[in-house]
Amino acid sequence: MSQKSYEVFQKVENKATLLQSYWDNFKDEIIRHLPRSYYAEIDALSTNLDTALEILIEELRHPTLILATTGTTSSGKSTLVNFLCGADIVPTAVSEMSAGAVTIEYSQEKTLIIEETPGALWECGKWPSIPESEIYRLLEQVMLAYIDNKKDNPSLAYPKFLIYYPFRLLKEYERNLPRGVRVKMLDLPGLSYVGDESN
Repeated sequence: MSQKSYEVFQKVENKATLLQSYWDNFKDEIIRHLPRSYYAEIDALSTNLDTALEILIEELRHPTLILATTGTTSSGKSTLVNFLCGADIVPTAVSEMSAGAVTIEYSQEKTLIIEETPGALWECGKWPSIPESEIYRLLEQVMLAYIDNKKDNPSLAYPKFLIYYPFRLLKEYERNLPRGVRVKMLDLPGLSYVGDESN
């Protein structure tokens, strides 16, 4: 990320801080002219604004770089993700295999989370300190369960996976990234054909 990007981020953060002080002054002034029945609503607005500004500032200070793979089935998306990770953690196959969205976020600790999705017919939960082979096995098991059941159950929601992993891409280039940047990779479901919008 260039220095110019950081300057823009800093300007936005300064404006967010200024907005907060303007709001505090406005709130103090307007409360003097309103009946007590409005105080709870004004306080709720103030809390919501505080929360939104905190989230904004956190994201400005720690931006996220997202690398996403997309393409037709068996075009090598998962193979590329495994190469960037430096390990086979995402299942690959000649036929359709990627079922669901896999998010891999850089972390020194290896953790797998299979999110609870509507109608899930597979085990959901969190597996901390998990080896690569077990990540692969669990993802493959869930993906096959989804593929086997989606024809009979068209409303079955795609599985969602979150993996925290010390992937090779960031290990090798971390010194070239600005401090505070988070990196995520997304392995998205394959498209059945060019123009397929169902996935």
